[in-house]
Amino acid sequence: MSVAPDPIEPDRSGSPAGPDLGTFVDALIAEQRQLTAVERFSRRHEAHTGPAMAPHYRDLIPLTAPRPGEQYGFEVDLDRCSGCKGCVTACHSLNGLDEGESWRSVGFLVGEKIVPAGRSRGDENHSSSPTAAGAAKERRDRSLLTSSATAGGRGNRVIPLQQTVTTACHHCVEPACMHGCPVLAYDKDPITGIVRHLDDQCIGCSYCILKCPYEVPRYSASRGIVRKCDLCHGRLADGEAPACVQACPNEAIQIRLVRTDDLRRRFGNPADLAATGESSWLPDAPSPSLSLPTTSYRTCHPEASLRAADHALPQPAHLHGPLVLMLVLTQAGLGGLLAAAWCVSDAQRPFLQSSLGGALLSLGLLLAGLAASALHLGQPRKAWRVFLGWRRSWL
Repeated sequence: MSVAPDPIEPDRSGSPAGPDLGTFVDALIAEQRQLTAVERFSRRHEAHTGPAMAPHYRDLIPLTAPRPGEQYGFEVDLDRCSGCKGCVTACHSLNGLDEGESWRSVGFLVGEKIVPAGRSRGDENHSSSPTAAGAAKERRDRSLLTSSATAGGRGNRVIPLQQTVTTACHHCVEPACMHGCPVLAYDKDPITGIVRHLDDQCIGCSYCILKCPYEVPRYSASRGIVRKCDLCHGRLADGEAPACVQACPNEAIQIRLVRTDDLRRRFGNPADLAATGESSWLPDAPSPSLSLPTTSYRTCHPEASLRAADHALPQPAHLHGPLVLMLVLTQAGLGGLLAAAWCVSDAQRPFLQSSLGGALLSLGLLLAGLAASALHLGQPRKAWRVFLGWRRSWL
C-alpha cells in the first residue's frame, strides 16, 4: 500500500514546499521586468536597419542606381491623383521651405472624352487594367454621361472629364535652366541625372525662370535667390523615397529609371512630334522637345481632349522694371556711340565737337543701363559673377 506524500513536507531548508510568493521587493522587481507598450514596439522594430515602411516605399523607387544612359525621373498616374496636395505639404515640410514657397504644384485638366456609339460601356477604359482610383473616377464619369448626336458622329456619347496633375521639376535631359544660367548655379549629376541648384552660387537674376518652359524654378524674395526641387537626392542615395512619393496616399507619384536616348528619339524632333501626335506629352503643356523632360504621365484616357483649367485665364508676367531700363538705356547708349563714331569717321569739323559730346552722353546712358540691370538681381553685390558663365550670360 502506497502512501501519498505530504504536501506540506518541509524541504532541506526547513520551509514548506510550494509556490514561492517572495517578498514585496521581489514583486516590484518582477513588475519592472514587464515591458510597456512603447518598449514592446521599440524591441519589435529595433531589428530594422531602415525605416519601418522602407520595404513598402522601395516599391515606388528603383532598387538599383542608374546605369550609363539612364537617369531618375518622376512617373505620375493622373488617374490616381486626387488633388489632396499631400505631396506639396510633405515637400514643404521636409525641405524646410519658406512661407509661401513651394517646389511642387497641383493643377487641373478639364475637358471631355468622346465614346463611340458602337463601344460598350465596359470597353471605355484603357486597354491596361485601370487602378482602383481610375475605376472609381470612371464610374463617376459614367454617372455624368450625357447623350450627344452631333459630337463626333451620330449617337456618340460625351463624358465630362477632370484630372488632377501634380508637377515639380522634370530634371530634363537638356535642362534649359542650366543652359541659361549666367553664373553656373545649376549642376546636372552625371550619374543620377538630377538637376540641382547651387544656392550659394545664385545671384537671383531669375533668368532660369524665363528660360525654363515649365517655369519650375521659384524665386525666394526673402533669400534673394532661386530654388527648386532636387528630387530629394539625399534620400534616394540612402534608398529612401522622396517626400512627395512617401506622402501620396494613392501612390500616384513614383520614381523610375528612364533612358535618355529613348527620350531623344521620342521628343527630340518637333516635326516628328507633330506628325505622330505625341506633342501632347502633357495636355496643354509646352512641347517636350524644348528640354526633353523625364517626367512621364500615365492615364486611362489618352484620347481625351483636355486643357488646363486656367487656359483662358490671363496671367500677366512679373514686371521686370530694371530690365526695361537696362534694355532702353543700353540700346540708346549703343546707338548714340555708333552715330558719334560715324560722324567722326566723316571728318566733318563742324560736327566734331557735338559728336564728342553725344558720345559722352551715350556712354553715360550705356553705363546707367548696365547699373540698372544690377537692381534686378536678388544679390546685387554678386553681380560680378555673371562673367563666370560669359558664354551663357546676357552680357
